[in-house]
Amino acid sequence: MSELRSRYAAEQTVASTRTGEADTLLAGETQDALSAAERKRRESVRIWSVRVQSLFWVLLMGVAVVHTNFVYVLLEDRSVNRLFLNIGVVGATVNCAMFVYLMYVEPLLTKQRPLLDPTSPKMLLSTILSLGSFFWCVLSFCKGLWPVYGLLTPFILAVVLMGLFMGSNLVPFLFDFYADK
Repeated sequence: MSELRSRYAAEQTVASTRTGEADTLLAGETQDALSAAERKRRESVRIWSVRVQSLFWVLLMGVAVVHTNFVYVLLEDRSVNRLFLNIGVVGATVNCAMFVYLMYVEPLLTKQRPLLDPTSPKMLLSTILSLGSFFWCVLSFCKGLWPVYGLLTPFILAVVLMGLFMGSNLVPFLFDFYADK
């Protein structure tokens, strides 16, 4: 171990005593090239990590929808509380419309990236409305589906909602719109 330490110290001494403008310039250019390559690799890893996680949630949502017979229950089951289910559908529609407008339509019209700071004056009202609509929607869906699924209702809804949210990462033109800018 001491031999490795002494070898490392000797290499550090040699590296620190090097002088010359060409060596410094070459080292700087190499470091910039490596850092650009490293940044590109990290960004690629991040993008694929998000896509794999999104795929996981979408597949988990598919399994939950198939095994709980979710579509049949929503459309035809008599034990569902239709009043609260319909209130939840209206809340989800309002929330989705606000999300699509703020994240996709407005940036395409203004040719700018969306403003993602929820404390800015422009986004404050839409943030409050979105959060209120989201929580009202989730509570309404839980109340509407509780007679069918009981205690599993919040868990089933959480998996379905995560699958829906993460599914937008798998739409190529939406993902590339934000990745290029």
